[in-house]
Amino acid sequence: MNTDLQLLTGTIVALTALFISALAIWFLQRHPQELNFASSVTILNDKVRNLQITIDSLLEDRNRDREQINLLQRRIQALEVQLAIVTGKPLEEIRNLDLPLKTKVPVLPKALPVKPLLLIGGADEDLFNRDRQALRKARVKFQRLTQATRNDITKELSRRRLDSTLYLWVVISAHAGPEGILLTDGIAPPDFWGEQLEGIQLVLLASCSSATTADQLAGIVDMVIYFMEDVDRQDASDFMYALVRQLIDGTPPQLAYQKALEEVPQVSEFVDLRTG
Repeated sequence: MNTDLQLLTGTIVALTALFISALAIWFLQRHPQELNFASSVTILNDKVRNLQITIDSLLEDRNRDREQINLLQRRIQALEVQLAIVTGKPLEEIRNLDLPLKTKVPVLPKALPVKPLLLIGGADEDLFNRDRQALRKARVKFQRLTQATRNDITKELSRRRLDSTLYLWVVISAHAGPEGILLTDGIAPPDFWGEQLEGIQLVLLASCSSATTADQLAGIVDMVIYFMEDVDRQDASDFMYALVRQLIDGTPPQLAYQKALEEVPQVSEFVDLRTG
């Protein structure tokens, strides 16, 4: 009996559903505008779902950005502390440091090239050998051009540019004056050095009275260090050693220059720096 009642109930429900469906079809046929309305509602519902998906995605991106910003802020704070330790300046002064937008900040690559430095020697072998020993003492791997001519320098730098292995640093160990730097084949004028050394990060003119050449290189290389007048050869070599040792330890060039002056203060009145 219960089974018959259930069957009868199910049949009535099915027939009712069919009747409602038929009635709905008849209504939509008599009123097609309602069909369009239902279709519009469906489309709007789809758009709402798509917008919700987009909003959820944007919220996830925002949360990831917040995490990245927090990480970068922690790294900046750690670097500020390190910079305060290195420079000896108060942490508050470091945090309030305001650099002009056009300030060029030289950046070392993550890994130094196998030979990051080129040593160029002129006609004075004693001067060249003294500077060469200073570089060896600093334990930097370097390429040397002894008794260099303008052609030697042009070819060497051209090879490096073609191979995308241009030196980071160049040291020129030779006598100099207002007319230029003395090489084995004669004086190389400032214009020559401006053409050849473009793209070098740091140039050290280990030459007396090399201000004219330094002026030419300013803005062509990231930084040029030069001697304005005669200086004791050993003092100059000691300064070079201190500078290069800082560079290979990853110290930024300007800070390396400052630390080298602290180690060899007797050259401070003879040496200067140009960055542009």
